[in-house]
Amino acid sequence: MSILIRNNLEIIKHKIKEALTRNLPGIQSQLKMAPFLGNQPARELIPKFDTKPSAVLLLLVYNKSKLNVLLTLRSSTLLHHKNQISFPGGMSENNETPIQTAFREAKEEIGIDSNEIEVLGFLTDLYVQPSNTLVKPIVAWSNRLPKFKVNKNEVEDIFIIPIEYFLDKDNLFQDTWQLNNQNVAVPYWIIQDRIPLWGATAMILSEFLDIYHGIIANELEFKIKQGNSV
Repeated sequence: MSILIRNNLEIIKHKIKEALTRNLPGIQSQLKMAPFLGNQPARELIPKFDTKPSAVLLLLVYNKSKLNVLLTLRSSTLLHHKNQISFPGGMSENNETPIQTAFREAKEEIGIDSNEIEVLGFLTDLYVQPSNTLVKPIVAWSNRLPKFKVNKNEVEDIFIIPIEYFLDKDNLFQDTWQLNNQNVAVPYWIIQDRIPLWGATAMILSEFLDIYHGIIANELEFKIKQGNSV
């Protein structure tokens, strides 16, 4: 990796980390990718008294000269969210912190060693009604593609998708699906030309994309001003 690329990566990483310490866009960003029933979200967004804590790992990976996000395809044998695209993660155990949960689940599911990644911060919590969990998204970073060891009992496949793919509006779709015998408007992306990314994972990713897009837009504006001042 050249010194220039390394420096640019460090700048972007620092700006993401800094942005995650400020006021987050939160529910307004999440709702952009929420399934809707009429003019209301199709699922509850307020946690219940018995809601269980959980965490997921939104891992940014620099690979093939691009910044990517890591996604997994959940196994068809799982109790919740089977055959769906997700981030590594799951329910907390034994009073774990969210970071401990995300790291443990990532290790169990796809063999990622926590020593290979750097935590940048947190996104807004999201209540997921089907599993009755309150998800804490952990944003992390890796300068190279981690070594994977896939647990086929939990994960069927791994995808490394460029961030730019999700920022391109031509890659965003919306259709009416039958969910719980109701017609629900579902926004989604297609991963690897075959699998929809929707629901909670899409809502979490939506918030991060708004943050990242703001960083890139500010960087572009700064460069334009610098160019005009020369």
